[in-house]
Amino acid sequence: MAKQKAKADGSFHMRTEQPAYQHDVVAVLDSHTDDLPATGNLNYTIALKQYGFLRHCFARDRVYVIPHPIVVNLDNMYIGARNTIRGSLIRLHNLKMIISNKEFYSRVDEISNALASGCNLVTYMKLRALALTDVPSMCDSGGLEKPRDVTDLPIPTPFAFAIQQLGIVNIGDLEYDLKVVPCKPQTGFRFGQPTGTLWNPNAYQQAVEFARNLGMRFSIVDTTVKEGTAWWLFQQDYTEEVFQLTCPYPETNFTEMMTLPHSLYLNNEGANPSNPISDLTGAPHTGDFGIMMQSPHHGINISTFEAISDTANEI
Repeated sequence: MAKQKAKADGSFHMRTEQPAYQHDVVAVLDSHTDDLPATGNLNYTIALKQYGFLRHCFARDRVYVIPHPIVVNLDNMYIGARNTIRGSLIRLHNLKMIISNKEFYSRVDEISNALASGCNLVTYMKLRALALTDVPSMCDSGGLEKPRDVTDLPIPTPFAFAIQQLGIVNIGDLEYDLKVVPCKPQTGFRFGQPTGTLWNPNAYQQAVEFARNLGMRFSIVDTTVKEGTAWWLFQQDYTEEVFQLTCPYPETNFTEMMTLPHSLYLNNEGANPSNPISDLTGAPHTGDFGIMMQSPHHGINISTFEAISDTANEI
């Protein structure tokens, strides 16, 4: 659940709380049935389970002390953010019925590129913090320097919602105790920017002002939060002209709500919306655990963007 705290300048601080786990076992124990054995202090047992003092423990050879790193595709995250932001800017522009379309369309690509660069920079700051504290093996990958004078960078609210939840995930319902953590590629992507793209704070500020004037909302991500949700772990499959998001780990680790931040990065410029976010090659204990979303409508990324922004009442 993401909470927003408004600031004086109209931006928002985004904070993601760890989703509550379903206490199915506790609920069963708490409901009285004639079949339950009347032995021990049942209320005390329930309390121990609720506070995590009574639980199943894995053998040492089934415990991963260091979270397993999974590389995220910063190129595709940039492309997805750019395309989605561009589509939203066009919609906001058309709603205002501005006549000078020619001048706008000559500028929209520039604005979209700048705002996507900001989204990637905030993503980089999140991955950098995780690498420095939780994935020591990624600290020598190069390019983990911190950009100067970048604090509380406002980015489009839907992408702030997604990036706030990009973090360590404790995988449940496995025979192993497993944690996975997103990380940047080993080489390149200085400040999270794709090859040939440089971070330009002045151009970004102008892009933010331009988009805000059209009505786009911006929020701030707390990059110090380590825990996340599994939205970035969905795997994309496009077979026989059918697209679907599949669960590489047990479906109890995913929710339908998690498809929203993932869909922000999908492609809206063709029949195949695939735009992979994470590479699970070599990741332990992956499999096919069902489908969470299938055959989304064309332009699902724009619909999701407007829905999270709360700027399209009909969605």
